[in-house]
Amino acid sequence: MSRDVSPTVTMDPQQWANEQFDDCQFGDLRRTKRLVKAAQQAAARPDGSTPDQTESWGDCKAVYRLMDCDEVTHAEIIRPHCARTRQSCESSSTKLILCDTTEIDFKREIEGIGPVGKGAGRGFFLHTGLMRDATSGKIDGMAGQVLFHRKPKSKRRIHKNSKRRDPHRESLAWGQLIDQVGSPPPEVKWIHVNDRGADDYEVYCRAFLNGCGWVVRVARLNRKILDLDGNTGELGEYIAG
Repeated sequence: MSRDVSPTVTMDPQQWANEQFDDCQFGDLRRTKRLVKAAQQAAARPDGSTPDQTESWGDCKAVYRLMDCDEVTHAEIIRPHCARTRQSCESSSTKLILCDTTEIDFKREIEGIGPVGKGAGRGFFLHTGLMRDATSGKIDGMAGQVLFHRKPKSKRRIHKNSKRRDPHRESLAWGQLIDQVGSPPPEVKWIHVNDRGADDYEVYCRAFLNGCGWVVRVARLNRKILDLDGNTGELGEYIAG
């Protein structure tokens, strides 16, 4: 009896680190070189802590200093990789951008983070768009990523019928990611595949304005809609019919 065996993925850590991070701009070339070296060490031992990955205590402290530098931002670290992913699309291809949020829980209080889970944890969230070829299934890379943290709940009560929308609401991440990914190259289709958190008219508008398609899991089946024939009714009834 035969069974499928997944192919072994081989990667040279130094080559990978150079390809992904050599274009980062931190205001000092030495910072970029340090990031490339740190990424190479992390790729060589992804299951280890920073002290385990680095070659010496001085090397470890250099990584800590790098990550404590204001110019070394999450947005700039991921920028070259995300740009390379978006630019790698072949003509006439269709790409799915699979979007979801990952919760990072440090389980202790740290400056600059917020509540996670049911409120007992402390950490932040990464809202990621993973690009995958719709035909071959190949993963191309990360097309974009939004980092945010949750603010503690306000003690001020908001009336349930209030039409004001919270300018800091977490659902903004879905639309922000679409804007960050931007518009596809000519003759290429990008389709954002989102969970029910993206079931929002604003998200649809952002995808439309960027020239992208979208597939969203419905959150509210009782929403009133107007179909192509001009008839009104509930979304659930339209889908069922």
